[in-house]
Amino acid sequence: MIKIVNRRVPLDLLCVLLLITLWLLFFWRIFTPNAANQLSLKEGDFSGQFVAWAVYQAQRLGAGQLPIWNPYNNSGHPFLADTQSAVFYPPRLITLMLVNGLTKPTAGSMYNALQLEMAAHVLLGTLFMYALLRRLLTADLRAGCAGALIGALIFGYGGYLTGYPPLQLAVLEAGIWLPLMLLALHEAMRADRLDWRWIVAAGAALGISLHAGHPQTSLQAIYVSCAYLAYRSWQQKYSWRTFAAALITFGAIGGGLAAVQLLPGWVFSHQTARNANFTFDSQGNGFPLYDIAQFIVPGIVSVWSPLYFGVVGLALALLAVWRRVSGALFWCGCAAIALGLSFGHNTIIYDIFYLLIPGFSLFRGQERAAYTVAVCSAVLAGSGASYLLQQMPLAQNATQAKLPDRYQTVLRGTLGVTAIVALIFFMRWQLTESGAELDKLMLITLSLIVGGLLIGLLSLINNGRLTGHWPHLALIGLVAFELFTFNRQTILTDYDAVPALDRLKTPLIVQPAQADHDGVFRVDGQRGILENYGNIYGLMDIRGISPLRLDRYEKLLGLPAGRLWQLLAVRYVFTDNNALPIPSTVIATGSDPLGKINLHKLDDPIPFAHLVYRTWIAADDSGALNALGDPNIDLRQTVVLTADPKVALPVDTSNTGSAQVLDYAPESFTIKTSSATPAILDLSEVNDGGWQATLDGQPVPILSANLALMAIVVPTGDHVVQVRYQPLALTVGGMISGGMLILVSLGMIGLSVRRRVTSVLSK
Repeated sequence: MIKIVNRRVPLDLLCVLLLITLWLLFFWRIFTPNAANQLSLKEGDFSGQFVAWAVYQAQRLGAGQLPIWNPYNNSGHPFLADTQSAVFYPPRLITLMLVNGLTKPTAGSMYNALQLEMAAHVLLGTLFMYALLRRLLTADLRAGCAGALIGALIFGYGGYLTGYPPLQLAVLEAGIWLPLMLLALHEAMRADRLDWRWIVAAGAALGISLHAGHPQTSLQAIYVSCAYLAYRSWQQKYSWRTFAAALITFGAIGGGLAAVQLLPGWVFSHQTARNANFTFDSQGNGFPLYDIAQFIVPGIVSVWSPLYFGVVGLALALLAVWRRVSGALFWCGCAAIALGLSFGHNTIIYDIFYLLIPGFSLFRGQERAAYTVAVCSAVLAGSGASYLLQQMPLAQNATQAKLPDRYQTVLRGTLGVTAIVALIFFMRWQLTESGAELDKLMLITLSLIVGGLLIGLLSLINNGRLTGHWPHLALIGLVAFELFTFNRQTILTDYDAVPALDRLKTPLIVQPAQADHDGVFRVDGQRGILENYGNIYGLMDIRGISPLRLDRYEKLLGLPAGRLWQLLAVRYVFTDNNALPIPSTVIATGSDPLGKINLHKLDDPIPFAHLVYRTWIAADDSGALNALGDPNIDLRQTVVLTADPKVALPVDTSNTGSAQVLDYAPESFTIKTSSATPAILDLSEVNDGGWQATLDGQPVPILSANLALMAIVVPTGDHVVQVRYQPLALTVGGMISGGMLILVSLGMIGLSVRRRVTSVLSK
């Protein structure tokens, strides 16, 4: 036994070091200090959403503040409640802590930091998958290590994780924790009795995944984990009570630890435009059926190829299923269901899940089920590789390996079909001389080469001409060659030869607005600022690119521009227009990626806070929107409400009062009012229901005003109004997460002590 243990440690360590080396090779162009060779992710969602928000989060955390509300997008946005902000995600907190400790959190430094965070998560995913497969593949040491290494490479560098997830950090970071959950569940159910410590560990991994900010990916992880828990319980002959208790504990711990993020997110999601517009047709989009070709050749039918995990990986996965390797039918079943779901309403499978399975009616983009296909395919391919290597002859001229003849015939037939397809594309290219046809021909040719190499390798193994450790190294090398050749090119199409630290420099045209410190105002960054860059420039923009936006605010954005700017206290407008519908002055000109732009300063903008003495009562949102768009209603004197404020406003409004903003911070602001009569304080702040107000220290109600904003009734005289953002869902969620964290810590200590005492007594 001692010799076995001593052999295992160095071999596993060697495999881990190889995974790290290959990871460095795959991402070397973002690690290199040579600026001439350095690449960085292109601007888009990665920079426009994740980098921009991380800059804001780093600045707030660096000041010792929790970023709950974001004033820089959408005229105010519930930052923490938007799950993709990942406010409590542990790896993100580590990244931000390092950025704040090592440098100033600028756009460039954050760009670089999040790129490294992205790459680190790919490495983590491969290590988690390796650990899972090492536990599953225990029949033969060398074959198990090689199979685990191959499965890890396929998971980390297959078409899914090297496609769009690196640009969508929340998708990537929520997805890499599933292998760790599965490993913990497997460890919990290895013996006759359930080991509850590992159930707790699985729940903790789920909680981390939920904090990463992509609930759709985490939901898939939950269902795969639950299915595996049921499968292993059946294998181990556990009672249904044990299974149910483990399932409830796993879910309760994961959900409890993430409640501080999930509960505010749940409340917010039910107020968003996306939730209001969700229907079966809008949610059921997925892959077209012809995308099944991605299994053989990536990039032939679409830009991304998330279903691709290599010709070699596909062959090994089919071998595992063909030979009924332990667990293969389970993983094949999960992959098949996920594949059907990834086609959305192009197959009946999604309809069934939409109607019967909780959670599937909450999300769109069903092609993201490719995530589950990727995980299951990696496990199957690793299992197939382990099986193959166990069948090989131990020495040259020994008995042939036991590879089924039909399996080899299928591989040769597939290779022949691929060769015919390559010939067809060659002829089309000759006729059209199209660059697109040539690109496809090159991809098919490379698949053909890899397939030929695989058949040659299998022949050498099967005939006993390749023995010892060479088959293991050859198979690993072929998998790495294929995936790195294909998917390195795929991901590099979304790199750009600009060093990360040089990204997102502040345009000159933005600087005049940045230099204006006279009160609270907003800008319309329909041009010039773009995306969520208001966070980077420190300008409160009325626009943003978060996929979640309050439904009422979304409706507000449909108003005529002049009315919209008045409602939202806009002072500056970035646009390509030379004139605006309301009086303004062009104070600067410049350009953005779309062309020339002008910076307009409005001549007489409505302030952020002002007193009004007229109300317009609308019966519903539609009536409020119509009133706000009516040019006969003066927004300087009138506020549109949905209920009677029950205040005696003066008939004569000639003697108006004043409202002065004393201080403004993201989650609180203070206003001093002075009026000879009762009035209504009209505020250009988005109201999502989480705001609370006091008047001279006493709580007062906040009125729903101007469809998506807020107002407060103020009596005669001088008063101080303070408004704070204190959502109840955050308080409740924080209490649940804090309580669960304490409970889990005490539980783990108790279980460990109990296990140690039991072990001592048994001796």
